[in-house]
Amino acid sequence: MRSLFPSFSSYLSSHWRGELPLGRSFWGGGVAVTLLCLVVILLALLSLWPWVDQIPLTSIIAIKMALFAFAIMVSVWQYVGIWRSAGHYHGRKIWKYGARLMVLLCTISSLPDLKAVADSIEADFTPDPIGQYTLSQPDDHTLLIYGWLPFGISDDVASTLAKKPSITRVQLDSPGGRLHEGLKLGKLIKKHKLNTYVKRGCFSACTVAFAGGAKREMDESASFGFHAPIRSADLLHTTEYEPAFSMQLLQYREFAFMREQGIGTAFITKLQSLPYKPIWKPDTEQLRSAGYITGISGQAYE
Repeated sequence: MRSLFPSFSSYLSSHWRGELPLGRSFWGGGVAVTLLCLVVILLALLSLWPWVDQIPLTSIIAIKMALFAFAIMVSVWQYVGIWRSAGHYHGRKIWKYGARLMVLLCTISSLPDLKAVADSIEADFTPDPIGQYTLSQPDDHTLLIYGWLPFGISDDVASTLAKKPSITRVQLDSPGGRLHEGLKLGKLIKKHKLNTYVKRGCFSACTVAFAGGAKREMDESASFGFHAPIRSADLLHTTEYEPAFSMQLLQYREFAFMREQGIGTAFITKLQSLPYKPIWKPDTEQLRSAGYITGISGQAYE
């Protein structure tokens, strides 16, 4: 074991200086290391996925920045090492210039990806363009969430609940927002065993947050709107956290959460079949029979 690190360190420095044979530098330091890094990153992301709705936004940003820095360092180490190794190669010129051509092509092709990640990190430090929200307390026991559900709102709500232990009910008045945040809010509400209430309207991602309530009540004039989330990041936000591949996983967890909350299978099946447009607005009886609401304000269901 003692010789393991020195050998690894020697390999890193030898590759960087271009002292390795071109074939070993290209296929080992280039191709094999790239595949290894992809596997490690994929396994790390999959291991984090079960807790993604519990990870603070600041931690998500830190992870993204760390991966970005790691990718740049590895890429520079790979490309410089292969380029230098090709310069020391004395065999057929096609391999020498072919290796350097591949380095140039890989560098050029990676620039758009690097820019996309850099833009994503920059966007992390600006307000979510989906919209704003306000948190207020109409009374000592109620927290009113008014407006959109952008990234970071669940962390804000968690901080408020920690400071205000007297809160027992969350009132929602929202046109929707990020599904990730809606699910995170719903689980936060469930964790604190809070009740939920809608006086006017709760749509899109808001409906997931509402489902987290121990008791879920609505005003007689209130309405709920359900639809499938947008699957194209281009329609939402150039640095979307919810691309199509992860959106499907989020929806799976959304429906599993609703089942945990005792909402009927037929109702959830209906939600799974909905398109993005038009929004489905079930009536009070449909919401009640599905167990989505437990009562109308002042009128509890058996």
